[in-house]
Amino acid sequence: MNDITTYLSPLITDLAGSAAPLPPDTEPEIAKLNKLKQLLYAQLGRESRYNMHIMQDHALDEPVRVLELETDVLTFIHKQPLPVSVLFEYEVDEQYLWRIASRYPAFQKKLLELKTKHQLLEEAYRHIKVAKLKAICEDPLGDVAYVQALIGLLELVLSEVHS
Repeated sequence: MNDITTYLSPLITDLAGSAAPLPPDTEPEIAKLNKLKQLLYAQLGRESRYNMHIMQDHALDEPVRVLELETDVLTFIHKQPLPVSVLFEYEVDEQYLWRIASRYPAFQKKLLELKTKHQLLEEAYRHIKVAKLKAICEDPLGDVAYVQALIGLLELVLSEVHS
């Protein structure tokens, strides 16, 4: 978390502290925001790939998998003064929604309601945090397949940025 804070906090502080509107409309501010997005997407993509790997490792007990989920980048994003919708304003490709929803029919309706990337980030963050809290308290986790579906969708959405 220290690395991401060191590199990205100055960009965020600069953007959030300027008098420019959000999202920015001047070339220098747009360039700063685009750079910030590029860095955040790369970090979040790595975190999502790791989380998906952990969730698919059935050699580990389910509570262990949940406790090992990384949320450093998601937490960093949600603690910033910039609205998540400014950083992740685009819609989620419907093909991606359907691809993941078809793998998780029990959650199809909920998944198809996630129209924007910022909605997806907020939903994933909230559900991962709650699952981790339940695992820490040794409460029944319930079905963590929805968490896995969200992580899978997040991974897929972020992969388009780097492909």
